[in-house]
Amino acid sequence: VIPPTPDPPFVLTAEDGSPVELPHLERVLASAIAVADHGIVTLEHSLPALLGLRGSHSRLKLVDLPTGETVWQTSFPGEALLARIAGDELVAIEPDGTVRLVNWSLRRDRTLGHVDADDVRKARSAHAVADRRQLYLSLSGPAEGGYWSGGPTSIPVNGTLAAFDRIRGGLVWQDDVANQILLLGHRASLPVLLLHARRSGVSTPTVRAQQAHVQMLDKWTGRELLDE
Repeated sequence: VIPPTPDPPFVLTAEDGSPVELPHLERVLASAIAVADHGIVTLEHSLPALLGLRGSHSRLKLVDLPTGETVWQTSFPGEALLARIAGDELVAIEPDGTVRLVNWSLRRDRTLGHVDADDVRKARSAHAVADRRQLYLSLSGPAEGGYWSGGPTSIPVNGTLAAFDRIRGGLVWQDDVANQILLLGHRASLPVLLLHARRSGVSTPTVRAQQAHVQMLDKWTGRELLDE
């Protein structure tokens, strides 16, 4: 239980609600990012070692809460971009362009494919969504002035948009998309990806106009079907 106050978290048994002493509880929860069937998922970031002998890194751990022991872990370079996917998966994009898919429930870390290292260097953020066949990765820089879009069921796309085969691995297609958002509603049931953006501008000296931009991409090939 995590109280909505500065009070420390505590653990109760499911049978009778009696308290359980876990000295490591606060330490584990301080870096927790998810709750899994077999424990707590934590993400810890280390600082570079002295004299530059070793770079920083991030370490993802599956921790058994009763004992505080790590039952599975993997690590990423400190400069890697991380993107959480709904459920029990996370994507790590390393500085050299390696794209890794991590599933902590399956305790599996595998390479899906690669993107250009320059695209990773230019990106300010990474976002990822997936369906049963493919994973869609957005490496985005800051949007240009005047563009505005967003919402709880969308992710920004302003840079590289890439699709990977999540079953066999490998890059399926890649495209450059500017100043858009990827709409997520009904995405799993549609054969296309819908992207949308709005831009405010001046149509007359006293009236500000809004312009809408819509793109539609074939999910399986990346082919552009609509651009208006």
